[in-house]
Amino acid sequence: MRLRISSTWRPTTCGGKRLKKRCTIQTASSHRFMDIGTFDDVQGLERALGMDCLAPVVRQAEIGWFRPQSWSYWHYRLGLVDKTARPPPMPMHTLG
Repeated sequence: MRLRISSTWRPTTCGGKRLKKRCTIQTASSHRFMDIGTFDDVQGLERALGMDCLAPVVRQAEIGWFRPQSWSYWHYRLGLVDKTARPPPMPMHTLG
């Protein structure tokens, strides 16, 4: 996989809040770097985009994007859950 990162600075809104940074990870499947990337890949993403741009990838994850270990890692790494709490359940299909 090849990673191309575009980070542009311009006002945008998200959930009614005005944000100063709009981030886009341009890859065929950016979440794969977060799931199966090496530690160097992870550090590169963090340096290039910052934690605030990686958090939405986890928050908006779809079924199959992350393995259980990566799901937990990123929730703790990004501070999406307290260190003493468990991450939320992974996205899954529901029958019915």
